Amino acid sequence: MYRKLILIFFLGILTTNASVSVPSNLIVAAEEEDTLEMEAEEIVKEAEKIFKETENDIEERRSRISQFTSKVTKVLSTPFTKALTKVTLIQMEVICSAIDDFESAGFACFPQLFILSEVLGKKNVDSGQLIQALSNKKNDWKFRWLIAEGIGHFHLNEATNPMMEIILDESENVWVREECLFMVPAKGKTYKGKPIVEYFMQIFKEEKEVGLRDMAATRLGGIKYKLAIDLLLQAIGEDTSKVSRVVMVRALGNIGDKRALPGMFALLKDKELKGYVAEQLGKIGGGEEVVDTLISLFENDKDSFVRYCAGCGLARSRSDKAYKVFIKHKAVMTLGEVAGHGSLKALDALKEIGTPKALEKLRWLSTRQGSRSKKIREKAKELLKEIEGEE
Repeated sequence: MYRKLILIFFLGILTTNASVSVPSNLIVAAEEEDTLEMEAEEIVKEAEKIFKETENDIEERRSRISQFTSKVTKVLSTPFTKALTKVTLIQMEVICSAIDDFESAGFACFPQLFILSEVLGKKNVDSGQLIQALSNKKNDWKFRWLIAEGIGHFHLNEATNPMMEIILDESENVWVREECLFMVPAKGKTYKGKPIVEYFMQIFKEEKEVGLRDMAATRLGGIKYKLAIDLLLQAIGEDTSKVSRVVMVRALGNIGDKRALPGMFALLKDKELKGYVAEQLGKIGGGEEVVDTLISLFENDKDSFVRYCAGCGLARSRSDKAYKVFIKHKAVMTLGEVAGHGSLKALDALKEIGTPKALEKLRWLSTRQGSRSKKIREKAKELLKEIEGEE
């Protein structure tokens, strides 16, 4: 019966020492037998045990998790995955309700988040339960925030309307609204017959809560919504918050449309934003005018932060002229960052510089892990062999 399950939840939470004084909102009474729930609870406990016992040994953790997921995958079935989703959500809500600090609550829920994302995944997780958990205002806000993040990573189209309802509900928790705004599917999506991107514009124009307004600007940039350019430039000139103005400048960079360039060049006169604008100019591009402006800032500006940002902007421009400047000034740190983002030219530039510092950066890049780093890693190894042969 569920009474036995509830007892296990309250006595067996391994991820926190916090005292639970109120039962989870997700736990409800029922009369049917709960063998699947009990089996799912054991799976959750096993995941918690693995994370706890391998805290200081990543290789051991990877090995045990691989075996763990293989075992669980073999027994997955629709009834079981529903039970596993339920048990995992109940534990998460209990943990979040017991911990006041959001960061600690999120860390404590790591095994449960692993169950949802890696063991179940989009194919097997019960999306209906996730959406219901997110929409229920009685649930702890920290728990709902984590669920919103999970839904976003799963790209659940069926969650679009519930997330929009939360975003537009001013009585909702602001942190949950903000995370839904960040995660809601938007490209090509509509809500009540209106493109979702237009709601982002509406929030940016009308929302008094700064975090939500900034998030709307971020989403407009991420979607590359060109109709927002004039509005963003106008708002940068009128807003008094440096954080918000920087968010808008970065949104313009992400939109990446050359129609923003006149306004961005004008913003180089703003000392507070100069560096941030320089970085985004390279992302927008615009030919020789942009590159020459950034080279001038990189070589001559008195502010070290502006010089650094101009270097980042030059790197983003991927201009041959930019690499010549980096070589001239032996800009090893900048070239290392550019290479980390996938530029093979940056590796050639490091080889040409040839200083001990540049070679050290090449060696470091030759050992970078991850599938995205494979080309960089292989190219760096080739260049190091060439250097050894030359010696």
